[in-house]
Amino acid sequence: MIARRWKDLTALAALCRQRNIPVELVRDAVSIRLYETREGFAFLSLLRGEQRHTRKRRVTLRSGALGRWFRRRFGVDAKAWIAHPARAALAQFITEREAIAPGYEQVADDLIDALYEFDAGPRAPDLPNAPMPLLAAHRAKGLEFNHVLILDGGGWTSADDDERRLYYVAMTRARETLTLCETVGGRHPFVRDTGDLPLRTRPRPTANAETRTHPPRVRVCSPKEIVLSWPGYFAPEAPIHRAIAALEVGDALTLQPESEDKSGWALADASGTPVGRMSSHFQPPKGKIVAVRVAAILVRRARADEKARVPQWELVLPEIDWTPESLRRLS
Repeated sequence: MIARRWKDLTALAALCRQRNIPVELVRDAVSIRLYETREGFAFLSLLRGEQRHTRKRRVTLRSGALGRWFRRRFGVDAKAWIAHPARAALAQFITEREAIAPGYEQVADDLIDALYEFDAGPRAPDLPNAPMPLLAAHRAKGLEFNHVLILDGGGWTSADDDERRLYYVAMTRARETLTLCETVGGRHPFVRDTGDLPLRTRPRPTANAETRTHPPRVRVCSPKEIVLSWPGYFAPEAPIHRAIAALEVGDALTLQPESEDKSGWALADASGTPVGRMSSHFQPPKGKIVAVRVAAILVRRARADEKARVPQWELVLPEIDWTPESLRRLS
């Protein structure tokens, strides 16, 4: 799904989650590479471990070994439908690599290089195992999908040439089907120009209470907004490491001020164990925080100049559901 404004996508993401539809919010400000995630790091460690366990300069893996490892590790086939975003990205990487030369061995060095270059954003449309991407029109440039829906959340207001070109970019991302939305009673600047070309439909009104309320907005925090080194300051047996290891994407978190003046913020799991600390770049959204959950688990290695007590550690990247003050007054 493509929209003109980011806030239209975040509201839709919250609505999709209410209906158990896995989605992926694709945002430029939050750039996470697959090898930085818990799942990608485990795969990278596997490849490097194969290199250490042999004296051969050219380490190869048998045909199908990647898919078998994924199935044993996560209990699902790499070509299956997978809701977990990082696992879906890793499954897509494995599927792509095995499709390049089916029946042939894979070179570990080549796989490591490919993993570092892999883009964990929206993937090829013919692969089934991925959450539904939600992205702004400018982010969709250069991408293609089998099915595209362009939202009308009130963001397409100008009819100038720049906006028309951007709308054209969004339309031409579709390979098979294209759905254009227009607000009932609205005046979309471009949809009416399509004339009789599209097949027009109108949704039936529903009495569902879910449609009468405003879904919360979703904010995915970036790695810059968490203190990357903080878990590394704790000893290996510290509760924070066990607590993070027990977390999974989607698990509930709490966001708590560290002082009365709210100059710092900390993350804790459902039992109250601290699992992260927000950096000075973080400012909570202006409104009511509805929920906080795990968006991703990252892995970071200690640098030589850091006084870390563990060689590597996991990090919790949070995602926040929140309601602006204006919507709270309306409700």
